[in-house]
Amino acid sequence: MLTDLIKAFIGYCDSYALKELSANLKQVYWRRERYHVEQDSYDID
Repeated sequence: MLTDLIKAFIGYCDSYALKELSANLKQVYWRRERYHVEQDSYDID
């Protein structure tokens, strides 16, 4: 659920030209993804 929220917010930022904020969010998002892959687990929705 949180992951979907982050994706939606990234989309919102992209569409409203908040590129710097969007880039930062993408970094956070990919860090989260990588962490969960390394831990062999994932967020509970």
